[in-house]
Amino acid sequence: MPLPIIHWFYAPGLPKYLRKTPDGDASWALVTGASDGIGRALSSELAAHGFNALIHGRNESKLSKVRGELAAAHPQRKFRTIAVNASAFTPADIHRIVSLVGDLPGPLTVLINNVGGTAPLSSNFKQFESTTPAEMQALFSLNVFFPLQLTRTLLPQLVVQQKPTLVLTCGSDAQVGQPYVAAYSGCKGALHVWNRALFAEQAEARSVVEVLEVVVGPTYTQQLQKDPNLKAGLLIPTADVMAKSILARVGHGHMCVTPYFWHAVQDVIVYGLLPSSMADGIIAGRESYGGCQWPVQRGKRVTSIAHDDNGVTVSFQDDTSAKGDILVGADGINSIVREHLINRTSKQLQNIIPLATTVGELELSGEVFKRHLSLGHSGIMPDLGFVSFAGLHYVSQDGLSGRYYWNLMEYDSNVTKPDHWLQTATKQEKLDHALKVTQKLSPELREIFEPTKPDQIRDEQHVFCDIELDSLPTGRVVLMGDAAHAMMPIRGEGGYHTLIDSLLLGKVLGQLNDGEVIKDLAAVNLAISGYNEGLIRRGLQAVRDSRRLDLNATRYGPDGKPLAAHKGPTLKPLPDVNIVLGVEA
Repeated sequence: MPLPIIHWFYAPGLPKYLRKTPDGDASWALVTGASDGIGRALSSELAAHGFNALIHGRNESKLSKVRGELAAAHPQRKFRTIAVNASAFTPADIHRIVSLVGDLPGPLTVLINNVGGTAPLSSNFKQFESTTPAEMQALFSLNVFFPLQLTRTLLPQLVVQQKPTLVLTCGSDAQVGQPYVAAYSGCKGALHVWNRALFAEQAEARSVVEVLEVVVGPTYTQQLQKDPNLKAGLLIPTADVMAKSILARVGHGHMCVTPYFWHAVQDVIVYGLLPSSMADGIIAGRESYGGCQWPVQRGKRVTSIAHDDNGVTVSFQDDTSAKGDILVGADGINSIVREHLINRTSKQLQNIIPLATTVGELELSGEVFKRHLSLGHSGIMPDLGFVSFAGLHYVSQDGLSGRYYWNLMEYDSNVTKPDHWLQTATKQEKLDHALKVTQKLSPELREIFEPTKPDQIRDEQHVFCDIELDSLPTGRVVLMGDAAHAMMPIRGEGGYHTLIDSLLLGKVLGQLNDGEVIKDLAAVNLAISGYNEGLIRRGLQAVRDSRRLDLNATRYGPDGKPLAAHKGPTLKPLPDVNIVLGVEA
């Protein structure tokens, strides 16, 4: 099985399933749950790639409306509909679908089991024991029985063809088992292992049928649109973006992929790096610890922190408070928790880094975008008397352009003086200076500076700061991340050490979460002191080394000891890949 990350570099594999009959009729795709959301977007995207579409839903009138809209958008394609309630279907319903497929004026080469969800439940999130027998039956019918029965009856039509066909099933992160969606998790878990078994069967038989499960994360469809606090964005793509991502991942021999890149990154962090108890708390929207559950509270501002033998109490500006056994301050370089813990303000702690910095932001597209993607999005640190750093902020949802920023940094001990030239220079003067200085760079590294316009130069002067902590009190309040070791961002050390903090602190909290141990202040102090000792030793050295903007600076491991030379950062060439712009890339 190919490495999971590689599929973002493959050319589109969808065309292998598209063909025409001698009469000129194109292939058909059956998409279940296609009256709105991802299913509708998949149908439209398939039509854009030349497929005819048989769209399934439970509401005939809604399907008819969608069919008309799709036909208007794709006049060269054919569309048919089939209405079946997947949460209460009968064998006759399956037979009706199979008969309709048999009457299509062209081969069915793609089956997409998209229908599913939590619609049969009275509430999307609920305790398992509150799920009624009727809800359970409808939920499994919708998410498991319907796709399995449909695939079973249509598989013979897919197997007998001479060229590749596809059975694609939309899975969910819930397959790992998520709290408060236990019944739904059971459905998606069953679907996942079924897909794995079917994949193996077809591969063993050397069948033309390719089987793929796509793990679909939160998408801005009708259900999420009901929440006024949620908007489409980087972690919640639109249905159109998700559909493009899904179809861009087919045809490469995978058994299961997470099609949307940022969901895959999120899954690695939540399920790959965090302790399972912490991951469950995040997914549930609650932090669980020591048998107690605390709801996530947003928009809070800490005013005071009190901790003693019995626990920690945090008071907020809105006159509310929260209590717990341990308080973790992960609130960044301007940490309020740290200020209360050591009685020193952020301003008192912050060290100014003597770098005069000019910042530009611009959007790249076309061949320029491709060239910079081939360079990566990392620091450029030549020994030329300055440091230039180019970074990729984000890629547009259509995948055709990207928002970049660049920093030009020059060592200057006068950077904080009010009459420093950057304080009074115009945007044009800042840009002219940057273009003059970067003439020393090679053309491919200089290219990002040259298309920058004056209005794309930031007004404010960016001053870098870091924080050195050489000691921390031991007790029920603990720090991690930038709250403990804010540092220069150039070498990625801040993120690296924050992940190490998370792993080591998670281990400590897991040890304390054992019966009455958490109530024993001596045991808490012993455990936290060990964590703090490693945090200070490792973080202090990392902060100091982060000021060295060269690749030879030492990197330290979780134990606070220097990593062996072969484990340190080195420049490596990127793989030579054909970069294709667009979500299908």
